[in-house]
Amino acid sequence: MEKRIVQIDEFFGLLIAAKRKKRGMDQKSFAAKLGIQQPALSRIERGDSAVNTSMLLKLADALEVAPSELIIEFEKEKERLERDESIDVKPKKDLPTNRATLGKVLLGGAALALLINRINK
Repeated sequence: MEKRIVQIDEFFGLLIAAKRKKRGMDQKSFAAKLGIQQPALSRIERGDSAVNTSMLLKLADALEVAPSELIIEFEKEKERLERDESIDVKPKKDLPTNRATLGKVLLGGAALALLINRINK
């Protein structure tokens, strides 16, 4: 079976969104806690904006976890998805550009969203 592909920033964004929702925070209040506008948080959670070190520290602080915990959870879930769900998490620069494969990327993203939703239950 061919692996579905998910963009790494999208995966991290979904993880952040799941953790935010688990804490009962909406985007507007969470963005305020981060010192950014809600549209900027939305771009992070969709994977349209990559997170730099400074934002990683702010995210961890706002979620009341250590930055290393975010990274460890990210790596554990990434490894589990790649092992158990036939999903390959790749950086944006490594994504294929042809339309057929792009469909697999989108399908992988949808599957990932369902998996993250399952984690929250």
